[in-house]
Amino acid sequence: MGAHSAGMAGAGQGLGPGPQAGMQQLFEELAEGGNGLNTLTRMFSLDDTELWKGALVGAAAVLLLTNDQVQDALFKSGAKAKSAVKSGTDKLKERVSTSSENEGDS
Repeated sequence: MGAHSAGMAGAGQGLGPGPQAGMQQLFEELAEGGNGLNTLTRMFSLDDTELWKGALVGAAAVLLLTNDQVQDALFKSGAKAKSAVKSGTDKLKERVSTSSENEGDS
């Protein structure tokens, strides 16, 4: 892994630092009064597919959760799930008490 890592150390230097090790360097540049816009654009690589996936998922979540119709549907399904769980536990309690009464009669 050492030779592979050494070869990778120089790769991408023209594009900016790597995602983890380079973050500290970017913050230090900002703190020292470096070109803020240049540093920020290096921080948010536009070629990063994970960034765009996260942005799309976040935007979809915001749109869905701020929509009144979606909120109503979520709350209704939550209420239905709660009542289903409650009725299931009530039935289970009833079965347990019935079986314990039957054992007591024996």
